[in-house]
Amino acid sequence: MQPDSEPSINVALSLASDLDTIQSVLNDVRSWLASKGLSQWSDPFSDKWIRDRIEKQQFYLVKYKGHAVATFRLLWSDPDFWGDTPDDASYLHTFAVRRGWAGHGIGKEILRWVEERSAREDKQYVRLDCSASNARMRRYYEEAGFKRIRLKQMRGWTALLMEKRITQSGEEQTVLS
Repeated sequence: MQPDSEPSINVALSLASDLDTIQSVLNDVRSWLASKGLSQWSDPFSDKWIRDRIEKQQFYLVKYKGHAVATFRLLWSDPDFWGDTPDDASYLHTFAVRRGWAGHGIGKEILRWVEERSAREDKQYVRLDCSASNARMRRYYEEAGFKRIRLKQMRGWTALLMEKRITQSGEEQTVLS
């Protein structure tokens, strides 16, 4: 996929009828993570948990060439991970691309879509977290322009909080304490 080409993914806010598809994408990635010895997402996501977030209009479903290939959540605040922060960021969570579609540039195209959507909401940053022990994911996000901000101890795991400035400004990267 070329950055200058027409978008080849279709991103849509998830509907209640998408629950099984979202669950399938998440389980695919969860199984892959387990096969690599990573405990991230070791517990399955419950249908109720997914349904609640679909109802809150947080989940998106991504299709590529007519196939449901990815899902993610986009939030406009995230006090659980980021605490009390200014209203200047969007928060990407539960980002999963089916492993059979890895290497097609879908993840990077989704990140661009999230940045564009966030900019339309006048956000200056896209923020996310990943497991601090997952070197592959850390590298992936860093290559996409995300900067390490800090570690946060969660229930049973350590999150690495990362952000990317999406405004066209000469300001330096802000590091939260």
